[in-house]
Amino acid sequence: MNIDGHEELIKPPQPPPSSPPSAGAQQDPHIYFAHGGQSDFRGEDGVSYNFFPSPGISLSIKTEDATFLLHGGRLVVHGSFITEAHLVAGVGVYPREAHQA
Repeated sequence: MNIDGHEELIKPPQPPPSSPPSAGAQQDPHIYFAHGGQSDFRGEDGVSYNFFPSPGISLSIKTEDATFLLHGGRLVVHGSFITEAHLVAGVGVYPREAHQA
């Protein structure tokens, strides 16, 4: 009972919120999208790509060619790897008029 003489209902704790979908890229590179899609990316040797452009943030990657063996040397792969990543983020980079309704 609380101080007013009324019964208090104790609610069970709420489960934690589910984590947001994630995305990523790995190896030569295989890309995994936030909602389950996937793809392979084949870049050109020494070329930079704007991998994630968005207002206020941009991620660029550089790829380099590589030849490697898989499956015990039975498969020769001519692929590319991400060798550099460059992130640019800005704070307050938009004109004030863009935020006014």
